[in-house]
Amino acid sequence: MSIKSEAEAAGERVEQAEQAAVARIRALESRIEAWFTAHIHNSPAARDTAVFSYVRAAVDELKLQLSKEI
Repeated sequence: MSIKSEAEAAGERVEQAEQAAVARIRALESRIEAWFTAHIHNSPAARDTAVFSYVRAAVDELKLQLSKEI
């Protein structure tokens, strides 16, 4: 295997790892959104705009923080 081929293979492995990380982040975000919908929508928290907005912002911040760890 030539140096170029090794470099290309390494680049492909990096790209595959990045794609896998993106897929994990999207799956996690999807699960968080499903939880949010199941537990917050149609709850007392959803009836108060200020409370709902606060919880929504907190959920979005949670997703951001978790995505940085993956």
